[in-house]
Amino acid sequence: MSQVVYLNRTIPPKDQDIEQAPPPPPPRIGPREAPYLEALQGSEQRREEALKPKREVEERMVEMLPSDWLFEEEPLPRRSPNQVLAIGESIVLDTRVNAALRLAHRSKFMNILGHCLWGDEEDSELVRLGYLARGAVMTFQPTNLWELYLVGNIVSNQWKLDRTLRIQKAVFNAQAEKRTAGRHGLPSATWAAMELDDEVMRCQKMLDSSIKSYRLATKKDRMNLSAW
Repeated sequence: MSQVVYLNRTIPPKDQDIEQAPPPPPPRIGPREAPYLEALQGSEQRREEALKPKREVEERMVEMLPSDWLFEEEPLPRRSPNQVLAIGESIVLDTRVNAALRLAHRSKFMNILGHCLWGDEEDSELVRLGYLARGAVMTFQPTNLWELYLVGNIVSNQWKLDRTLRIQKAVFNAQAEKRTAGRHGLPSATWAAMELDDEVMRCQKMLDSSIKSYRLATKKDRMNLSAW
């Protein structure tokens, strides 16, 4: 390989003159490393088996709730508002609602919510999650992908709160059938449900925090978020 020296500067040779270095050899696996690699592979297999039910539920949710159907745009009324109110139809006068629904449809909003699934949801619960997502998009009206992700956090926290309340109700029903006494003479269901109160309060705080974060990030005071 030749180099040109000019004014105390070395000009590197052309790319074709540079010899490519051989790839490094693969690491040697000795008797000490083999057990760790086997344990690592075993943990990955166990992880895949544990996530298999959750992935099946996610696929079933996407099949049951197609994006074009779930986030279908609301029809704008052709009659006057007084005529629509007289016959009891819903009024959608703000096109920002439909813009938010189109954004959720293009971005596949339900795929964003796959992380909040537990893997044991029934079909009725998946439908309820779908309507919860549609209602959140229509209420908060995200205008870009970042705001849509913030709405996804709100829906996820609301879903966790609802699930915790359902578990608490199931504990009451199960322990009430046993009619077993707990501490201080109170029913065992009371103590079991009281232990879930802390989790319920934590989910409520997370939901409030996600709504406040969305308000601070978007500064949309035009929306009525008192129902959330």
